Amino acid sequence: MIVPMGISYSIDRGYRLSWDDQRIYMRKWGYQSLFKRHAEHSIDYDDIHMMEGQYKGNAGAKSMFMPFEVLMLYSKTDPDADIWIYPPSLKDREVKDFLLFLYDRRPDIFPDYVVDYMHSDRAI
Repeated sequence: MIVPMGISYSIDRGYRLSWDDQRIYMRKWGYQSLFKRHAEHSIDYDDIHMMEGQYKGNAGAKSMFMPFEVLMLYSKTDPDADIWIYPPSLKDREVKDFLLFLYDRRPDIFPDYVVDYMHSDRAI
């Protein structure tokens, strides 16, 4: 029993971010309890109320494409559906692909400081 549990904990533990034509999906890292993974959050593109970059001073948490530790996407209707983009758990290319895709769909939610950074020579 210990070996299967060890395998389960070592596989698919990481933070996950994915998207398709209708929604963005996110699952937190780790497990909620011994046998239960964290629930997956998802949000419709039309339900995104705003985007906000949060920086708490951990320089190692930034990516080359995003100067924030966390980029939050807030839901208009359901606070449990909020999505956070955590760059250290993603490859810079994933962050870039996601932000460019989201910008094509919802440029209105992007704060100027995110757009400025995305178009600067600092971004990959």
